[in-house]
Amino acid sequence: MTNVPQLRQSQADIDRDDAIFLLGGQPRTLDPAKTIGGPDGPLGLIFSGLVMLDTDLQIQPELAAGWEVSEDGRTYTFYLRKNVLFHDGRPFTAQDVIFSWQRAANPATGSDTVQTYLGDIAGIQAVIDGQTEQISGLRAIDDYTLEVQLTAPVVYFLQKLAYPVAFVVDSETVDTRNWEYSPNGTGPFRLQSWVDDEEIILVRNDSYYLEPARVGHIVYDLGPGLPLALYEEGEIDLVGVGGANLDRVEDPNNELHDQLQLGPACAPPQLA
Repeated sequence: MTNVPQLRQSQADIDRDDAIFLLGGQPRTLDPAKTIGGPDGPLGLIFSGLVMLDTDLQIQPELAAGWEVSEDGRTYTFYLRKNVLFHDGRPFTAQDVIFSWQRAANPATGSDTVQTYLGDIAGIQAVIDGQTEQISGLRAIDDYTLEVQLTAPVVYFLQKLAYPVAFVVDSETVDTRNWEYSPNGTGPFRLQSWVDDEEIILVRNDSYYLEPARVGHIVYDLGPGLPLALYEEGEIDLVGVGGANLDRVEDPNNELHDQLQLGPACAPPQLA
């Protein structure tokens, strides 16, 4: 990098060497049920689901430590982790999954994705149609065992659960006034501050149930700017590249060439 950026007053407690600075747009929402994007960005770091996709797009356990599938492929039994806490310290249980999925299916929530990703669950269509508030295909066997009945076998059902609409939200705070500006998730980062069209600051959740994040903060600059130029000036730490920019950095003689990293097929090459 050519220089170290001047931190804003809101970033005064941030160690530049223990943080990642990124460029991002103003989020449409931080509500997992209402987003139409994937699990990247602030939302996917604040909240978590039963499973997640790794960098090779393979399913890995997250809130669920493991699961079993019945021989007919219609019943999934999830064994939930017992050491999960929401950011405010409240323990996570199977009832939180049921609440989150029933909320997502409730017409009043206005989810555009619940039918696509959770529509295979028995009884969810009746909730989507406003006929009931309870999903008949969900049952908490105990606080840490969740049974999910499907209407038919779906071999990619677990992959669907990696989408944000299946993430867990806190029943005690979600839908309160301005709750998205102080969300109570279970993910590896907490929301420290959000100033519309300016910045979002995430701080590491030291009580995260998996391996804690390696950096203390992630800062998203929500203002305008040319991503590659900001990267070259040292203002941000990661940027996707494509088109003419990709041709440029693929040149072995370019000073950025050694910083080029390739990811999964669905993700663009990036500089880091």
